Amino acid sequence: MMAHLPYVYRWNRMERKGQRCDVLARGTMNSCLVEFDDGFRMVTSRNAIRKAKDSDVPLPGAARLEGRPRAGR
Repeated sequence: MMAHLPYVYRWNRMERKGQRCDVLARGTMNSCLVEFDDGFRMVTSRNAIRKAKDSDVPLPGAARLEGRPRAGR
């Protein structure tokens, strides 16, 4: 069962679009520290997250993309 994660990441940064996350800290200049279900953390803009609705589910390919190497590496 997935942990309760009240936000959805809306931008396509690091292949995380549509994944559920939680805000751990809010910073200056509209930034925040978010943590995803797999434990990955990143600092991002607060414009990139939205409150999740009950109908929001992760994108079908989101789990498939996790181990994919990033471009340029």
